[in-house]
This record gives sequence, C-alpha cells and structure tokens, in this order.
Amino acid sequence: EKIYPERYEEEYGYFRKIISSTIHKYLDCGIMENGFARVRCPDCGHDYFVAFSCKTRFFCPSCAEKRTLIWSAWVKTRVLKDVAHRQWVFTIPKVLRNLFYKDRRLLAELARCAAATIMELYKAIFPDNHFRPSIIASTQTFGDLLIWHPHIHCLVTDGVFDLAGSFHPLLGIDSDQATSIFREKVFAMMKERNRISDGLVENMRNWRHSGFSVHNEVVINENDREALERLAQYVVH
Repeated sequence: EKIYPERYEEEYGYFRKIISSTIHKYLDCGIMENGFARVRCPDCGHDYFVAFSCKTRFFCPSCAEKRTLIWSAWVKTRVLKDVAHRQWVFTIPKVLRNLFYKDRRLLAELARCAAATIMELYKAIFPDNHFRPSIIASTQTFGDLLIWHPHIHCLVTDGVFDLAGSFHPLLGIDSDQATSIFREKVFAMMKERNRISDGLVENMRNWRHSGFSVHNEVVINENDREALERLAQYVVH
C-alpha cells in the first residue's frame, strides 16, 4: 500500500481505502475468536453458535453467494411483477475501459447512460408521458476471464405500466438503434467530464465496429418465476 502511489497509481488509478478494509474483514470472516452469535430455538431449546461474517461485496465467496441468494429472492417476491422481463447488457470498447478503472465514479454514470437508453427507446414506442418501464441496473466490472471489463446488466419489464398499474407489453425493440443511442450518451457523458477528446469521439464514430454493444435477446415470460430469480442472481453475481 505504501509503494502503490509511486509504482502503480499512474497506470491503475489511486489506491481505494475500501480495498484494505475489505481484505482485513475477509481474513477475519467466520473465525469464532473474532466474535459469534448464539442462536437458540425458543420452542425446543436447541442452540448453536454462528461466527460473525465479513459481509463484503463480491470478495468473500461465502458472503457474496449469500448476499446474491437473499437479494434475488427478495427481488422476486417483493419487487418484480408477474409480467415478462428482458435482460439488457451494455458494453463499451476496450479503449475506454481503463478510464473507468482510474475513476470508479464514472461507473454510476455509465449505469445512468444505460437506463436513459432504455427509457428513450421505450418512450419512442410508448409516447404517453405516464407510461414507465421498471428497471434494475447492476454494474459489473469483470468478464469471463476476470479481467477489467466494466459493463451494465439491466433487468427490465418487457413493456410499460400506466398510471392505473396496467401492463402494456413490448412488441419489439431495435438493438442496433439501442447501441447507437447508448454510444452517444456515453460520449456526451465523458466529454462533459473532460475524460475524452472530440477527436477521439469522431474517430470512434468512423470505426467499422464501434466496440459498443447492447444485447437484449434474453426474455423471461411472466409465468417462469424460477427463471426470473436465476436471471436476477446472474445480474448481480
């Protein structure tokens, strides 16, 4: 940690304090000497001890899995309506990814760009100002090979609700148009924060393959609640 600024900060960004605290909490996780709770059944009197856990986000395998299962079950029973849902995945080109590594605050803005893209597309199909989809957006920062790969997963109703709570299903969506809209929103956001030059933006617009993509072909029908829970787990895994 002491040598990090000199050796690594320029390439990887500043050393975040949460890294040290997360590691130290994980090393103490599940060890009885570090504290425990006594759980007792009021009916039969049986009791047992449970060691305190670190509850860190996506670092401790045990706590992360428990968090994912509890969250997905809560979302399925308390948040998601009995309507069809669609998964959206928003990705950005490699040339931009390191900027998000150095400044993690941009990740929240990236999620807002994704949500705004969905809202704009739905607005074009359902122009009534009172119609709204439901969106859960989750930021992920790694890919299949555990390399730095910031992207956004969204769990979205495959349609909109009106003020009376009635659901209006979506008949179709243009993923190519979604990619173009998302690209321009990311460019605008990064230009506003002086993270990207006008020259690079114009150059990237002329690329044959932009590196931006929006995938939205996974749809869960309204009756498949188990599949919806699995998808919710995947979105925040």
